[in-house]
Amino acid sequence: MKSEVYRELFKRLNKPEDIEKLDSEFAAPEAVLEAVLSQKIVAHTRKNFSSITSKTEELFKAWQQGNTISEISEELGFMPVLIARELLKAMGLSKNEVKNRIRNPDSLEDDRLKTEIKKAISEDYIFSPIAHKYQDEKSHLGEKIIDRWLYRRGTIYMSDREYIRVNNILTPDFLTSELEILGFKINWIESKALFGSFEEHRRYMKKQYSKYVRSFGTGAVVYWYGYEDGILGEDKNLLVLDYTFFEENNVKKLFNLRLIK
Repeated sequence: MKSEVYRELFKRLNKPEDIEKLDSEFAAPEAVLEAVLSQKIVAHTRKNFSSITSKTEELFKAWQQGNTISEISEELGFMPVLIARELLKAMGLSKNEVKNRIRNPDSLEDDRLKTEIKKAISEDYIFSPIAHKYQDEKSHLGEKIIDRWLYRRGTIYMSDREYIRVNNILTPDFLTSELEILGFKINWIESKALFGSFEEHRRYMKKQYSKYVRSFGTGAVVYWYGYEDGILGEDKNLLVLDYTFFEENNVKKLFNLRLIK
């Protein structure tokens, strides 16, 4: 995706209702738009949520005065499960207790709190347990598609789980041998069930890819939901691919794994 198109899309995508409005205008699959929206919300949260964590007492007071978790979420501009977590912390629950209550709100004794947290979970398509489950399924399916693609080509490869079991170090999702893609000799492949924006790509370059290049040589990253073309050429030792490189039927299964519909 052209960087200027991505920036315009990023600016105009603010809520799930925007996906259907914009998919035809930008000629992009709805699953790609959903990935960009999710990325925007996560980036906003990463940058600004500390302003909420420092004011949990005020949040608790607002709830005691009758404001619901959903109302507080909308007013502050953060996803409802995040607000629910901070509220539970303000009530004196430990980190593990908060996690358990979000996973099992029926364990809460307060009926109002139980009802509101259930509602928050149903409304949160980014940070709720079911949203995390969907993301895990997407990641697993993306890796499965690559696994089958390598197998069908007779490529010798090892998954990260197999390599870690033998060598006990962090590795890419796949280590490959005698594989060439688009003229690149590929020694490893990393699968990412997200959109490859410039910011995300830079973050992963620092966190993972540059280390993989140093350890294993030239490799490839697959951004299943597309990427911003500004990332191309960031590193001559890294090939960037997306869903268009793989068989349509397999990609269709991945794109059908959507929480926002």
